[in-house]
Amino acid sequence: MRTGRLILAVAMLLALAGCAPAGQHAASSPTARATPIFASDAEALAAAEKAYAAYLKVSDQILKDGGNDPDRLLAVATMSVYKAEAVGYASAREKKWRSTGGSQFSNMTLQDGAAESGPSVIAHVCTDISAVDVLDARGISVVSPDRSDRTAFEISFVKSAAHAALLVSGKSVWDGGGVC
Repeated sequence: MRTGRLILAVAMLLALAGCAPAGQHAASSPTARATPIFASDAEALAAAEKAYAAYLKVSDQILKDGGNDPDRLLAVATMSVYKAEAVGYASAREKKWRSTGGSQFSNMTLQDGAAESGPSVIAHVCTDISAVDVLDARGISVVSPDRSDRTAFEISFVKSAAHAALLVSGKSVWDGGGVC
């Protein structure tokens, strides 16, 4: 039973951290004629930071609400990211789990930005969930004491015609070092 609970806690934390399967980057590949969406790398980085902060805020709120109303994520992420995250939200609802606290991030570095990427931006970031706890229906923490509170991710963003801001279009653990 303890092992099952640990596995479920890890699954919930992956959802909390926003993990999407590797390789879920923007579907379109840049071409030599792609028009950059930002005038500079600094502008692209600022937009990526703003978009990721909004993504974490919405994701955290959905989990605070026990995984209810996950469609809110579509305001800050693409459908493919939403579908990957929906599994964790459904698990939270089924288990009657909810989170407390909030996720933070630091050290975002632009990997592919203004001039090279056309309609997308790629960045590395350190996500910190040390202030986040996951509670069961009785209010007891299900977080493993061995949890890693900081994880490096590679985040893809895409500019959508329907949204004024960038959307998170992919997120995978990045083990290249130097971010966290």
